[in-house]
Amino acid sequence: MKILFVGNSHTYFNDMPHLFSTMMEQGTGSYAEADMLAYSGRDLQWHRQEYFSLRYQLLYGHYDWCIIQQAAHPFPPEEQTFADAKWIIDLCHVLRIKPAVVTTWSKKGQPEIQDQMNAFYRHLTEETDALSVPVGDAWQIVRINHPDIELYWADGAHASPTGDYLTAMVLYGAISGQSNFETLPDAAIDFLGGQKLEFECPSALLSQSDTKINLSEKTRKILIQAAKKALFSIHL
Repeated sequence: MKILFVGNSHTYFNDMPHLFSTMMEQGTGSYAEADMLAYSGRDLQWHRQEYFSLRYQLLYGHYDWCIIQQAAHPFPPEEQTFADAKWIIDLCHVLRIKPAVVTTWSKKGQPEIQDQMNAFYRHLTEETDALSVPVGDAWQIVRINHPDIELYWADGAHASPTGDYLTAMVLYGAISGQSNFETLPDAAIDFLGGQKLEFECPSALLSQSDTKINLSEKTRKILIQAAKKALFSIHL
């Protein structure tokens, strides 16, 4: 399986696409290759305007899936987001690539807008025949029921390693159709860079170039329950 991620820093933080592909391989037993077009602060309108880059990847990349993630902070206007996402989704349909749209999460200090985001992305995927990936729904479940679990990085916007583990797990469940989350690896980060980071960048990897972060069994169980509940809700 080959997957293209189209998004922004919320997409590439903590090497999330790599974590997702690792889960796909371990959970399904099949090789999964994840590529991405993701740049800091870029929304779907920017990706649409960079038409030739996105078109080239989709046309010649031989992808099975395109995972689309809109910028989230601030949440862009819904009308513009719908138009830009639909344009990308329609292109995927023409090229026989399956599109999936990620529901992102609200800022840590703005939990009140999560319901709006969830409802909008549910409407978007229903209207465009794209797969819904309810990451924001899963985050909301954890935030309400287990506020002691820190899903956010220090800026209150990007994901912590725990948050991106939950994100990758929801993606895994949505794309694979599997619910065998208990068999997935417990490493939220397994990053081997071999290079010293000499510049400032917003990442949990800022302090060291080679690191591994494993989740506790208790935390994993809570995240698994949230992922299953969020994924079940979109099929009701």
